Amino acid sequence: MPEHTEPPIAPTEPMMRSLHGVEIVDDYAWMRDTSDPRFLPYVRAERARYDRMTPECVVCRDSPPPGTD
Repeated sequence: MPEHTEPPIAPTEPMMRSLHGVEIVDDYAWMRDTSDPRFLPYVRAERARYDRMTPECVVCRDSPPPGTD
C-alpha cells in the first residue's frame, strides 16, 4: 500500500468572469497560461503524487496498448 501523501495545493488567484451574463469567480484561471512559472512545477508535483499513490498502475502506464506491438 502506498504511503499517504498530501496532494499539492494549487495556488488560487480569483478572476471574475462573465459567462452568458452570469458572473463567476475562477480561482484557477491562471492555469490557462501554461507559460506561468507556477504551472509546470504544480503539474509535475501532481503527477509525482499520482505515481506514488498508484504504483500498481505502472504496468498499464508504461506499456503500449494491446495489439500495438
